Amino acid sequence: MERDRRRVRQLLSASWVVGVFCFFLPLFIFACMAVDDGWEGMTAADVKAYASSSATQSYGTVWNLELSPSLILKLFPDVLIYWSFAYLVAAVALVARRWRRVRQR
Repeated sequence: MERDRRRVRQLLSASWVVGVFCFFLPLFIFACMAVDDGWEGMTAADVKAYASSSATQSYGTVWNLELSPSLILKLFPDVLIYWSFAYLVAAVALVARRWRRVRQR
C-alpha cells in the first residue's frame, strides 16, 4: 500500500516536471520574445505594433524569427542565456534527484 502511494507521488511529481518543461517555460520564453521589456505601459495597439516589427541591429545582436507578418519574435542574447541557464539548473536538479552519486558531489 505504501509502495503504491510512493509510486503515485512519483508519477505526479514527474507530471509536474513535464508540465513545467513542456508548457510553462516555453510559454515564458515566448512571452519574453513577443513583448517588449517596457510592457507595463504598453497599450494593446503598442503590443501589436511591436509584435509586427523587426528589431534592428542598433539594439545589439538580435535574431528576428518571423512566424507570420503580424508576429515577429525577437530573441536577444540575454534572454537566450537566461532561459538556457534556467533549463540547465532544472536539468541538473532532476539528475541529482534521480542519481544519488550526483547529489553527494
